[in-house]
Amino acid sequence: MNNNTYVNQIVCAWEESYKKGLLTFWILLAIHNGPKCVRQIKTYIESDIATNFTVDEKSLYRSIARFKKMELIVEHDEPSTRGGPTLKVYDLSPQGREALKLFYERNIKQIFLTKQFINETKGL
Repeated sequence: MNNNTYVNQIVCAWEESYKKGLLTFWILLAIHNGPKCVRQIKTYIESDIATNFTVDEKSLYRSIARFKKMELIVEHDEPSTRGGPTLKVYDLSPQGREALKLFYERNIKQIFLTKQFINETKGL
């Protein structure tokens, strides 16, 4: 097997694990500035602002159901702007807001936003 192909396969597998592990963070981050429906959450996660990777709606719905049981998010209905059925929108609960903040402080801010990390990753 070509070394470049092998390395690419390793990195692709690594990326999939990485993305799955951070899906919770991206979902909670998507709604931290206000309620969003699943389509809006998906659009946010797939945007350049966030991850620029694709996520299927089934995964989002499963995650959202889990977060509701954990009381990290709340669901409410909003009237449709197009006259259709009500739209389910999701927002952070107080516990969800606190969990997101704590995760950010421990895992994003303390690791990725330090001068040492920035220096270590120069040239990548």
